[in-house]
Amino acid sequence: MSEHRPTVLFVEDAPDVRDIARIFLNKSGYDVVEKEDAESAWEYLQNNHQHVDVALLDILLPGFDGYELCSRIKSHDQMKDLPVVFASSLTDLEEKLKGYACGGDDYVTKPVLYEELQQKIKRILQIKNTTVELKQRASASTSAALEAMNYSSDLGQIISFYKASLDVQNYQELAQKVFEVTNNLELRTCMTFFVEGDALSYSSNGKVTPLEINIMEMTRGGKRFVDFGQRTIITHKNFTLLIKNMPVDRPSRYGVLKDTLGALGDALEARVHSLQQNNLENKRNELINFVQLSTLEAESTFEQIYTEINSAMETMNSAVEDAFISIGLTEQQEQHFRDIVKALIAQSESAMAKGDRLLSAFDQISSALRKSLSIKSGS
Repeated sequence: MSEHRPTVLFVEDAPDVRDIARIFLNKSGYDVVEKEDAESAWEYLQNNHQHVDVALLDILLPGFDGYELCSRIKSHDQMKDLPVVFASSLTDLEEKLKGYACGGDDYVTKPVLYEELQQKIKRILQIKNTTVELKQRASASTSAALEAMNYSSDLGQIISFYKASLDVQNYQELAQKVFEVTNNLELRTCMTFFVEGDALSYSSNGKVTPLEINIMEMTRGGKRFVDFGQRTIITHKNFTLLIKNMPVDRPSRYGVLKDTLGALGDALEARVHSLQQNNLENKRNELINFVQLSTLEAESTFEQIYTEINSAMETMNSAVEDAFISIGLTEQQEQHFRDIVKALIAQSESAMAKGDRLLSAFDQISSALRKSLSIKSGS
């Protein structure tokens, strides 16, 4: 039995681009169905959508464009889970927001780097499979979860979040506490924390798509609320929260949810700041321990050096005295050698004294560093 080859529907009006993509994708293990315009692609999907695994869409097409085709796909009950990847030279934030607003899952910049395209399609299929599995697992508990939601108010959710978040130890746990709130509010959510130069992304219903990550990073530092279609982005200094199904058809509920999400964002920002401070405190404690261990190791090393030098000097002095007996030197010659040995011993003692001063200076530096870190830690 042959292995299943995923099928890519490629909608592109340029024949040469379709030819190159077909050859590459065929070699990469994919079957390709080619359409030159959105209308013919839509007609094909209405009868064959169950045989398509990924739709790869150009944006500027004859007739209606790729955004409209994506909207039709995502609005169709039997096609809404079909992943859509846009391939276009339109790459600014506004165009990506349009693609995301109509349901796109990822974006490839033209001219297409086909190795990148292969990786994006592979990742999209993995996300699709993971999402399907999670939906199956969640279906058994949906009724019980909905019943529990009816007993709590929006404000109660925020209070519960703040209490529960006090015990979190990392950003993944904090994200899960956020998703407990948004799930109870019947909102599909993903988010990105911006921590020490890194971006940590999480989703309430599977994996975060590459386009979602890109949009959350690009909107960071902008307006507190960014609305487009059913989606709302909430930005703070240390995170971005993306709500994917705001009830725009219910204005009253929509307004209440925005107030609730604003309060959730403020509480979350406070917890992120606290978590950052805890991480900084841990690093300070690690540095203090390192300084203490280094000081003890230096003291032990210097003591060992002193012992070895003293032993060597005593051995050398004894060996010289024994040698005098066997080689028959005059008193003047013996005294000359004794003076040399004394000079060597004096030099060794001087070196050890310098070592004592060096160790004392190192100990003072270590003590001052520990004191400084302790003061900062307590401030």
